[in-house]
Amino acid sequence: MTDNATYIDLLARSALRDQNAFSRLYELSSPKLFGLLLRILKRDDLAQECLQQAYVKIWSSAGDYREGLAAPMTWMSTIARYTAYDLLRKSRRESYLDDIDDAPELVDEGADVFSAVHSGQVSGSLMDCVKQLNENQMQSVLMGYYEGLTYPEIAGRMGAPVGTVKTWMHRGLASLRECMH
Repeated sequence: MTDNATYIDLLARSALRDQNAFSRLYELSSPKLFGLLLRILKRDDLAQECLQQAYVKIWSSAGDYREGLAAPMTWMSTIARYTAYDLLRKSRRESYLDDIDDAPELVDEGADVFSAVHSGQVSGSLMDCVKQLNENQMQSVLMGYYEGLTYPEIAGRMGAPVGTVKTWMHRGLASLRECMH
């Protein structure tokens, strides 16, 4: 097991662009980070791709590491974890867009999403489930998924704090999942 002092030294030398130190850092830490990424992404190919992206970020931000704030493996794991989450969000968004392309009849492009839901243009059991959400949950979920808005953009439109919007969306999506099953 590698101690923190070794990682700290390798990160400091990597910040000075010492490629040998970075290679050693990769050799010592990549098995742990790969295992973490594999648990998050569930696919070997995605975990390998993500691992490379994470190490590019570690290389470019090695000078930002602060010993007193986190252990080196914690710092590198955080970078790897957020890289994996970014990859998951990107793949979900691409998958969602592919699904929308396959079902253009769901909602007219020019139609207001909220009007479409309230007037019944979105059909089937999804419509029934969406109508069961409270107004804030419905609006935030629809803005996020149909309009592709980010949490801050939704918060701005709804005049609510970002944390509140996240809660509405989380609870709304949980309700939709439960309703659809």
